[in-house]
Amino acid sequence: IGLTGDASISAAGGAVTLLAGKDGISNNAGSGTVTAATLRLKSAGDVALTGPNQVGSVAGTVTNGSFTYKNVATGGLTIGLFGEPNGVFASGAIDIQSDAGPLSVNSPINTASSLKLKTSNGDISQTANMVVGGSSIVDAGSGNVTLMNAGNDFNDILLTAGNMSVKD
Repeated sequence: IGLTGDASISAAGGAVTLLAGKDGISNNAGSGTVTAATLRLKSAGDVALTGPNQVGSVAGTVTNGSFTYKNVATGGLTIGLFGEPNGVFASGAIDIQSDAGPLSVNSPINTASSLKLKTSNGDISQTANMVVGGSSIVDAGSGNVTLMNAGNDFNDILLTAGNMSVKD
């Protein structure tokens, strides 16, 4: 599924589910936007939604590839629970960015590869565990990072934050 040009999906206040095979799901800066309260993604190939997406909560599963998601919604972004998938799972790298607010991990993140979480000076926090087989980068700029779930399992982690607390 490729969102290009003016090909946008809008369900303001509602839910959007995108299901794809090996060709994956994509948009990029300047192209189609996804606007919804919740976004559920399931794909056999890469998910690369890096356009100006405006979503409150996201969850996704990528069975053979990476998961890249950028959000510009002013209320921030929550990794959420929508039945299945519950959280974000990918066989490849996971890269999640919230450009206009905090990032809250309220459902699990799991990858055998690398993890990058980034905000534009918003806090990054969690209530659910994160299991990462590769390197992790968690960048909240001047915001705070609080990753204190007992189920966390990081291989190695690089943090940028005003204040930070991490349990591994």
